[in-house]
This record gives sequence, C-alpha cells and structure tokens, in this order.
Amino acid sequence: MLLINLTFLAILTFQLTSISQAATITATCIYSYDPNNTYTCDLHNTTGTSPTDLLEITGTHLTGRSDDDVNAVTCISGTEYFNGEVFRKFRNLKSLYLSSRQLEGISSNAFDVCDNLEYLLLRIGFGYPALPAEMLKNCAKLKILYLDSNLLTELPENLFGPTSSLEELYINNNKLSVLPENLLKNMENLQIVHINDNYFAELDRLAKALDGHANLRILELQYNRFGNFDFKFFKQFQKLESLTIGSQTAYILTQISWQSLPSSLTALTVHGVGEEIPENAFVNLVDLTSLEVNGRDIKTLKKDTFKALTKLESISVTNAGIKSLHAELFINNVNLVNLDFERNEIEELPGGIFTNLVNLGTGFRRNGLKFAWNNITRLNANSFGQHPMLGYLDFYRNQINEIERGIFSRFNTTIRMADFMGNVCIDEIYYNEITNLDADPKFLLCFNNWAGITTTTTTTTTTTQPSPTTTPGGAGHNFKRFEILGIIFVGFFAVLRQNLDF
Repeated sequence: MLLINLTFLAILTFQLTSISQAATITATCIYSYDPNNTYTCDLHNTTGTSPTDLLEITGTHLTGRSDDDVNAVTCISGTEYFNGEVFRKFRNLKSLYLSSRQLEGISSNAFDVCDNLEYLLLRIGFGYPALPAEMLKNCAKLKILYLDSNLLTELPENLFGPTSSLEELYINNNKLSVLPENLLKNMENLQIVHINDNYFAELDRLAKALDGHANLRILELQYNRFGNFDFKFFKQFQKLESLTIGSQTAYILTQISWQSLPSSLTALTVHGVGEEIPENAFVNLVDLTSLEVNGRDIKTLKKDTFKALTKLESISVTNAGIKSLHAELFINNVNLVNLDFERNEIEELPGGIFTNLVNLGTGFRRNGLKFAWNNITRLNANSFGQHPMLGYLDFYRNQINEIERGIFSRFNTTIRMADFMGNVCIDEIYYNEITNLDADPKFLLCFNNWAGITTTTTTTTTTTQPSPTTTPGGAGHNFKRFEILGIIFVGFFAVLRQNLDF
C-alpha cells in the first residue's frame, strides 16, 4: 500500500512539474503599416523561458483588419525560445524578423507551417549551437534568408530540405569554414550570396556548394582567410555582375588568374592582393563601372592597366604601397566620377594625369579626388584639367608645401569639402559651399612657395610695463577705454564752457 501511494505521489509531482513548465506567455502585437504599406505586427513581451511555454498573442487590429491580413512580424524583444506560434496565428505571414540576443532554442516544429514565408531574418545572438536540421523544409516560397551575425560554426546540409525557391542568402559575420556540398543544390534561382567575414581559408570548402549556380549575379566573399585563390572558379558564372573577395589583414591573395574573371562583371572588389597587378588584368572586363583593390604588395600600376575600362566610373586603389602614377594611367577613363588613392606612398602627381576627367565629382556628394595619407609635396596646375563638377577634394596628411595658384579655379567655384589638414604650408579643412580657394589668404604661403617668393615681415618691438589686469578683452583693457572716453568728455566740456562764457 505504501508503495502504491509513493508511486501515485511521484506521478502527481511529475504532472504538476510539467504543468508548471508549460506556462502560458502572453505577448502583445502592436499593429501598423510599414513604409512599404505592409500590415505588420510588432511583437512585444515574448519572454518565454522554456521550450514548453505556450505563447498567446494578443492585441487590437486596425479598423477592418484581421489576423489573415498580417504579412510581417517583428520579434525584437527578449525571446529565449521560438515555437512558431506566429505562423499558426498569421497564416499569410510573408516576412519574419526574429532578432533576440537571448534566444536559446528553436523548437523542431517552429517552421512547420511557414508555407507562405518569403523573407526570414534570423539574428539569434552569440554562441547559438546550431540550426535544427530541415528547419526550413516547409518554407516552399522562401526567397531571402538573413543569418548574419550569429557566430554559427556550421549549417546543416539538409537545412532547406526540398525547398528550391531561394534567391538571396546572407550568412555574414559567422564562424563558418565550410559550406555543406548539397546545402544549395536545389536552388536553381539563386542570384545573391554574401559570405563575408567568416573563416574560409580554402576555396574548395565553398566551391562545391556554389558550383553550378549559373544564375548568380552578386557574390561577396571578403574578410575571410583565403591564401591562394584562382579566379578560374568564377568563369562559370557568366551572369555575375558584382564580385567582392578578399582576406583579413593577416592573409593575402596570390596566384590570381585575373584574366579568368567573367566578362559580365560591372563591379569588382578585391581586398588583400598579395602580388603586382599585371597590365592585362582587366582587358576582358569592358563593362566594369566600379573597381576597388588594395594590398601592400601591388606596389606599381602599369601605363595601360585601366586602358580597356572605358565605362569605369569609380577607381579605388588604397593601401597598396604605390609611389608613382603614370601620366597616361587614366587617359581612357573619361567617365570617372570618383578617384580614390588614399594610403599609398605617392610623391608627385604628373602633368596631365587628371586633364580629361571632366566628370569628376558627378553624382554622389563624396565623389571626387581622394589622395589622403600620401607623400605629395606640391600641386601643379598642369596635373588638372577643367573639373566643373568637382566638389570633394581630399589631400589630408600629405607633405604639401607648394601649390600653384590657379588650380582651384579649374574646379567648381563652390567646393563642398577641401581637406588640407596635416600638410606643411596649409593645415585647414573647408566644408560646405566654399568660395574660390585661389583667393583664400590661408593658401598664400603655399602659392608663394611654389612661385619662389620669400615673404618678409617687418616687426616693430614695443616695450610696455606689464600689468596683471591689462589683458586684451579683460578688465585692464576696458579701463583704458574708459580713460580715453573720460579725457574726450573733459575736453569737450571745457570747450563748451568757454563758449558759454563768451
């Protein structure tokens, strides 16, 4: 009898414990229309602490709206467990923004009824162990997936199951060093992939996952740990428009097959180049409009490096150890609006180098000439042409001691920003609609140095008895003014008295 009672007590205790764990958590929806006129639920107070907690969603709809009209849900509070109740309540949900640093778990059935979901942002905090296998297998319409900043070390190979609709994948700022070979095998419409800031060191670790995706338009792989990198891999992507690749500071790219890049590219960014760029590197990229490269081992640029890039609008070659530029380096790049050579070792700008770049400064306000952190000592007018749109000029931290008068009249008469801080003859920065700097007296020393004019200043020394209260603008200064006014007043009164006596 005692044994039966003990057994009954154990069962009752277990049931009570289960009931206490399966608490009902009430969360509140604040309904609104987002900037795209999408009916949205901003979900608040979702503070569940157990995977068995039941989430009850409350809130008052806007006039004429119901649960079936909700297309987007944002979950940005202290959610610790996600059980997918939003999908069961809002059956037409297309967008879910789930962001919680406290998230500790996602139930295995959280995405079982995500059949209308098209957009998913999942930011689940630091150190989350892994995503459930086949988590998104029922999200047949999923097009965009953001998994940025989760510090994930791996992704399950069957994460998507049979889902084949994915067009954009963002997995930046994680700890991934490999992508499962079959992760994206069904994604025939995949167009955009961002895998920046991860731990990839070998191309083979992601090549098989991306192989065969002929519809790729944008691929970003920068801030990884690549060493040798053969661009021949990218030749298969004949629709690729933008490629960004590069390594973290401690790693460099070498043995690069520049000529293998797909000719469809319009934008190319390569960080951490560990070798000189050959003169024929870009001959096939005739549609390129934006080029950005850096790496201390580039050192030099040949005369015809950019010759084939007649559509180029922006060039950035920074932190590359370049000491000189050929006068005809940009002779074919008449469409350039932005030229950035910051953080090099350039000592001189040759005559005519910018002469034909009449579009500099067009478009974005920060487009212009950027040569900060170089070793330039003088600016000659014959380096420039007429640049009526140039409003952004940056020569911060050079060694400029001479400037030929007349340079600034070749630009727009209202330069928006001109930075000459940290130079020898000029240490100023100008903002917002400046008048012609050729007439600015602060540049006089620079103009005179270029012209070889020595400025002599005659100084007259006057010795005065110092007074602790006689300082400009201080009490002594005001007292002297009072004395002078008093003398004038006394003199005026004496003259007036004489006239009255007369």
